[in-house]
Amino acid sequence: MERACCDFSFRTVACFRLMMTETNDNPKDRWDKASVIIAAVATVALPGTLAIVGKLASDRLEAHEANQKNRELDQQAAAQESFLLKEFYEAYAVSSPPEECSCKRRLSRSFVQLLKKSELRQGLYDFVIWDLLNETQKKTPFFEFDTDQDKWHFFGDVLEDCHTMHSNDGTVTKFDNWWKNVKETALRCEHNAKELNRLLDWLEKTYLPTGYGTGGLTSLQPVSATP
Repeated sequence: MERACCDFSFRTVACFRLMMTETNDNPKDRWDKASVIIAAVATVALPGTLAIVGKLASDRLEAHEANQKNRELDQQAAAQESFLLKEFYEAYAVSSPPEECSCKRRLSRSFVQLLKKSELRQGLYDFVIWDLLNETQKKTPFFEFDTDQDKWHFFGDVLEDCHTMHSNDGTVTKFDNWWKNVKETALRCEHNAKELNRLLDWLEKTYLPTGYGTGGLTSLQPVSATP
C-alpha cells in the first residue's frame, strides 16, 4: 500500500510540474488546473495515508499492550515463586527436628514441584539431599541405616522427584552425572561407608526406575579425603 501511494504521488507531481510549465496557459489557468489536481490527489491519497498511519498506530499499540502483559506475567510469576519458596522454608526448616520428618516437612515437596524453573527446583533438591546426607557423616554416634526412619523415605521421595523432573525435561544424563557425583562425594566419609552404601543401594532399588544403577553402587568405594 505504501509503495502504491508513493508511485501515485510521484506521477502526480510530475504531471503537476508539466502542467505548470505549459506556456500556452496563462497563470490563472495553471493555478485552476493545479487546484483540480490537488483536490484529486487529496481525494485519492488521503484515505491511503490515513490507513498507513492507522496501521502504524495500531501496531505500536498492540506492541505496547503485549509488553505490558508480559511484564504483568513476569511479576505474577515472581510473586508466585517467592510465595512457594517461603512455604517450602516454613514446611521444611521450621517444622520438626532434623532427626524426624513430620507430615508437614514431607509436604515441602509439593511446593518444590509447583516451581516452574527447573534450575530452582534442582537447587532445592540439592539442599534437601545434602542436608539429609549430613546425618550420615556423624562419628558419635556412628551412622546406622534404618529403613524404618521416615527421613530416608523422604530422601527417596525427593530423589524420585528429581529423576522425574529430568525425565520430563529430557535431561536424564544430567541426572545420572549429578547422582553419581553425590554418591562419590558422600562416600568420602570412610568411617560410615558401609552403612552409607546400604542407604544408597536401598534408595536406588526403592525409588529409582527398575534396574537403575545395577552393579554400579556396590562398586563405589570410599575415597580418601587425604592423598
